[in-house]
Amino acid sequence: TFALPLHRSEHALFQLTPAGAALLKHESTDVLTENIPPQNPTSRIVVQPNFEVLAPPDLMPSVYITLCGLSDLINQDVMTTFALTRDAIQQALNRGETAESIRSFFKTNSATGLPDIVDSLITECEGKFGEIELFPAVGFLKVKTSALLDELYAQKNIAQALDQRPAPTIAALNPSSRPEALLQILHRQGYMPNLLQTESPNHDNRHQIVFSTTELSDVVAFLDTAR
Repeated sequence: TFALPLHRSEHALFQLTPAGAALLKHESTDVLTENIPPQNPTSRIVVQPNFEVLAPPDLMPSVYITLCGLSDLINQDVMTTFALTRDAIQQALNRGETAESIRSFFKTNSATGLPDIVDSLITECEGKFGEIELFPAVGFLKVKTSALLDELYAQKNIAQALDQRPAPTIAALNPSSRPEALLQILHRQGYMPNLLQTESPNHDNRHQIVFSTTELSDVVAFLDTAR
């Protein structure tokens, strides 16, 4: 696990496991598989009406990995417990998943099918996702309806991050505001904003990359530690 150093004098900590050492030495030994549970192609997850998902130990890795991207890990025991949350579903939608692909995954891999209340949560997230779009690279916010933008301007903590309103559904971002901070405020208020970056043109094999402050810190910390 990579830990972000707080200061340049500190370093990220890694612990090499016996299995990791065997991989680095290109050794095919029992240590690589002794801690891996058996896999069962017919094994299924259990989606419960309380939004918890139970994963058996013999679940196929591909299903397990997909489940990790659609829900939050709660507990690892004999049965691994995940939770379906609005934030987890929004992150999946941000990565390019669709509400239909999420439904299809659970219907296909759940022994209990997809409970109606879980389906309603996915539908709610589908409706709210993208109704607010942030374009920090060009400094504006776009919403689906003018009434929604009226609602945002009526909230003081959100209005402080906004500037002029050049169109009924578009608001300029205050130059002194931080898009990431605005994103967090919108999340706390129950919205599901989508943070977008405009595509940058490239010429003569040169490309422009736009980093947020957090992303740039991650890159600098990783390079410093790697060096």
